[in-house]
Amino acid sequence: FVMADVPGFPDINPILFIDSQDRLWLMWYTVIANQWETSLPKYRISTNYMMPDGPPEWAWQFSEPLVGPGNIQASIAKKTDGTLVAYMRDNGPPPQRLHMSTSTDKGLTWSPVRDSELPNPGSGADVVTMRNGHWALAYNDTEDGRHSLAISISTDEGKSWKYTRHLELDTRGRNITTSSAYPSIIQGRDDMLHVVYSYHHNDRKSAPNKTIKYARFNEAWGKQGDDSKSK
Repeated sequence: FVMADVPGFPDINPILFIDSQDRLWLMWYTVIANQWETSLPKYRISTNYMMPDGPPEWAWQFSEPLVGPGNIQASIAKKTDGTLVAYMRDNGPPPQRLHMSTSTDKGLTWSPVRDSELPNPGSGADVVTMRNGHWALAYNDTEDGRHSLAISISTDEGKSWKYTRHLELDTRGRNITTSSAYPSIIQGRDDMLHVVYSYHHNDRKSAPNKTIKYARFNEAWGKQGDDSKSK
């Protein structure tokens, strides 16, 4: 069944999640003119989504542009005061950083997009707000390439990212280095963190050379320091 459709335009990169009020959110963006920078973020909210058949009953639908260049793909963390912080990839000019924007009205309006301190080559990133209020971010932590995939943890709601540990780190040459990207991170009921991401063997000329990897760990593991080795 169809969750969303803007006739005549691509609707891409959807995400689904249930918030603390037990509401279902669908977020995606519509590409207006076949260019990433013309993408229009959209979201829908449903309080009646346990249907036996067919799509949820959507109660709200919004379309609010986030002002910023490049390819918009947002992941959102929440502060204790209710402020939402969106982290986005940026395929625009240097510096190569994750972009960020904030909302103090539950996502109705957003601040102008600005660079964060987090390096990123214009690839996907995902953040989760843990039950203890700490944030865990999965992302490529370089300005060039996807050979490095890290988990960074913030204990002060994104003011700083004191802890970083790598899930993947390949320091070989560009032509043979593995590529890890598009991570998705959640916290389970047992407080464990779960990450899935794409993993490409660029040193293998024949198939199979692409797969999906899964990692499971707790916050303490992410705080132990980085002992990753080249693959």
